[in-house]
Amino acid sequence: MKVNDVIAEKLEKARFWRRAAARWLDVMQICKTETQRDWISQRRLYCLTMSSLPRHSAKLDIKTINQAATIAQEKMGIRLVKGIEYKSHQTRNNE
Repeated sequence: MKVNDVIAEKLEKARFWRRAAARWLDVMQICKTETQRDWISQRRLYCLTMSSLPRHSAKLDIKTINQAATIAQEKMGIRLVKGIEYKSHQTRNNE
């Protein structure tokens, strides 16, 4: 038997899986039948499983990393221009 809870369903739709699982636990406490509790238990397990899945693929995206590094360098004022090396300090000739 399916149990409806507007708040838990909105949380699931927004992909707030842990919050939805917590909400289903609250709903479970007010259920009257074992069938309802079993359904909610399964729904809660689904939410917890979804929360443990990785959000992004584990594939290394060099292009995105390069873009992020370039933006960070620009913000720090150390952007590399083609053909020109960045030197953080100058060397001295000790004679």
